[in-house]
Amino acid sequence: MANFDPEILAIVKRLQTARMDLMKTQPFYALLLMHLKFALDLTCETAYTDGERIAFNPDFLKELDDRELQFVLMHEVLHVVLQHCFRHQSDYETEAFDVACDIVVNSNIMHSF
Repeated sequence: MANFDPEILAIVKRLQTARMDLMKTQPFYALLLMHLKFALDLTCETAYTDGERIAFNPDFLKELDDRELQFVLMHEVLHVVLQHCFRHQSDYETEAFDVACDIVVNSNIMHSF
């Protein structure tokens, strides 16, 4: 049997628990999350999605409380649903595009509450 790092196991459990807790309160987002994988990425500062997975910096993940983690999961899954990963074009100003996408995503989440 393989030995797994206890810190990684705790992160996996926390992500799975957050996804399951969303089933009770935000089933729309939770269902969408079931189609995405989770990953850890030490090179990113916070979290991101590439359309197939949501990647987290483990240190950023540790800073989040449970509600904040659920918000980040909903935020990232909406980027996938709205296909923001695939809409960016070479002539777009990247920072402005990212901010605009975040405004749309966060507005939708706030509206769902």
